[in-house]
Amino acid sequence: MTWLRSRWFTWICAALCGWFVLTQLPSRAFRREATEWVTGDERQQELARSVNSQLPGVAPRQFTTGSELFDGEWAFGTGVMAAIGNAQLALQSSDARDASKSASDRALRHVTSWEIRGFDRARWGSDPLTPADSREAHVAYLGYLNLALSIRHAVGSSDYDELGEQITERLVTLYRGSPGMLLETYPGEYYPVDNAMAIASISLRGRVDRARGIDTQRAKERIAIAKRWTTLARARYVDQQSGLLLQSSQPQTLDAQSTGLPRGSGTALAAFALNYVDDDLFAELQRALRTQLLDPVLGFGVLQEFPEGVPWSERHGDIDSGPLVFGYSISASGFMVGASRAASDDTSVTSLMSTFDLLGGLERRERDGVARRSFVSGGPLADAIMLAMLSAPRHQDLGSLLGEAS
Repeated sequence: MTWLRSRWFTWICAALCGWFVLTQLPSRAFRREATEWVTGDERQQELARSVNSQLPGVAPRQFTTGSELFDGEWAFGTGVMAAIGNAQLALQSSDARDASKSASDRALRHVTSWEIRGFDRARWGSDPLTPADSREAHVAYLGYLNLALSIRHAVGSSDYDELGEQITERLVTLYRGSPGMLLETYPGEYYPVDNAMAIASISLRGRVDRARGIDTQRAKERIAIAKRWTTLARARYVDQQSGLLLQSSQPQTLDAQSTGLPRGSGTALAAFALNYVDDDLFAELQRALRTQLLDPVLGFGVLQEFPEGVPWSERHGDIDSGPLVFGYSISASGFMVGASRAASDDTSVTSLMSTFDLLGGLERRERDGVARRSFVSGGPLADAIMLAMLSAPRHQDLGSLLGEAS
């Protein structure tokens, strides 16, 4: 019996040691590496160099989703996230401001080209920048583009100021006429996350112009429209049980019944964008993501796409979430980085980035004394998305960055 107890003791000790090694040591090693994404901006600059060098070759034909629409969306997404990421770097870093502004302008020139906006033109039957009917919202294109334009506007004047002002005024007019304050992504299709991008772009331009004393009455109206949207979104487009944003819906008034499922990918991207609205909705969404969907898997952070309560029969991956592995979404996890950085949740950022450093095949290359960094397994789109998420300004610092009075 003494021998038996001794063997059991040995096995138990070995199992505990194995559990510790498996769950703690790898994640600790990657977490130490991942903290460098939080503590400084050198890595972000290295990632930006990689994104900017790849962007000129990005076109819809480069992607192979099996859908011309999605190929076009991914090409546009790569460019618009590059524009956002570079503008955010310029907003926060005086050392590399001029280079980042120029890179953002090049990305804006790329995404406003006839070819890149073709995916939206094909779906609507009219061009988003020159529509035949001004009531067409084109939020799949204009919402994201205008957020990039508004962040670039916050950095300083550019050749795109007039375009940004035109799009902002057009969106404001459409929201004024929408009782449910939900504009069409494509004809007959409504997605709160895409509207969050558009609303953030309106709010940010209003905040910047108010801080600069430019047409302050118009600026205040734009900020007020964003406030109305967040109030309505809490009541109609946020799932009351989970606190997550509905992935799709129909325009709802306050007394109507909402539709759609709450999901991680849309909620995380919306939280990232709503950081630019002077409101706490972005923090509420990030907190819901952290408590409802963020899991430590062997010490690495990863996000579920669906909360508990959604039947497994309805938990399907799609182009937004990417393939789901045991319910986990890499896309949602990536967008969560931006939401968490905005909320100053460095613990979540480090946990998530340790996962991307592990799975993304992070590679650092140096040529002529200039370092570039990229995620080998994700390609240009993943690099551009991560640049935008990792450069998200902290909400607590945003007012001073925009020049708002304290």
